[in-house]
Amino acid sequence: MRTKSLALWIVGAACTSAPGLFTWGMGWAFLDFMVVGYVILIVATVKNGASKPGTALALLIVSNASYWLSYGLFRTRLAFTRPVHLPGTDAFERPVALWGLVLVIFLAYEVFIFAWALLAKRERAIAALGLGASVAQVLLTLSSAYYFRGF
Repeated sequence: MRTKSLALWIVGAACTSAPGLFTWGMGWAFLDFMVVGYVILIVATVKNGASKPGTALALLIVSNASYWLSYGLFRTRLAFTRPVHLPGTDAFERPVALWGLVLVIFLAYEVFIFAWALLAKRERAIAALGLGASVAQVLLTLSSAYYFRGF
């Protein structure tokens, strides 16, 4: 992976994980960070070679890392600040819902690239690892997104 692409991956992950620090008082400001972060991740994917299984695996890793970092920042913020309990949804549910929507789009791309690589017999080890990681992503991340309020 080239240094410029690595910088894009890191900045994209940082932008998409920032909403974990946002509170109700900030309203929909998280949306700006998430949109910019996702656009940066898409640019990094295209610059790194969108048809390569390694690029799809990098996107899978970075998008999961950004979700878990955002969740960690959310939990850390709650530990250091007094949470405001308002009727309705929690402040973190909106970013999680948007993340879930983008997850499905990214997952469709990743599974297509991994399946194509397996069928074309290109980088089969990375493609098989990516398909396994995709299944784990769906099982772990979506279940945590659904149940995160119970923690």
